[in-house]
Amino acid sequence: MRASLTILLALIAGGPAVADSGDAATVALIRKMEQERIDAGLRKDVAALDATTADDYLQIDMAGNTRDKATQMKRIASSEVTMQSNTLDDMAVRVYGDTAVVTSQVDLEGHASTGARARIV
Repeated sequence: MRASLTILLALIAGGPAVADSGDAATVALIRKMEQERIDAGLRKDVAALDATTADDYLQIDMAGNTRDKATQMKRIASSEVTMQSNTLDDMAVRVYGDTAVVTSQVDLEGHASTGARARIV
């Protein structure tokens, strides 16, 4: 899954995975913001996530289920899913004018209220 996701994101971004592009201060800020978003998810800090998530956010999970922003924020706030760890590896930031594309590999571990446990790499 890790390799195919990286390839897919590279194709969407318009080319092979490359090192960070853009000025160093912008790239550093975007990397910091992405790590803060990951940390907010671990803390279930819905206010921080809501403030940094686009209103037209749409998540498609590995089972093909879709969730809009409101549904995802409710899910995070609930005890339905709890993450123990969420680590980003091989993060690349590409800056195109006033738009940035961030790609990374994720090592996520957590459990659901149903008792199911998962580790996604």
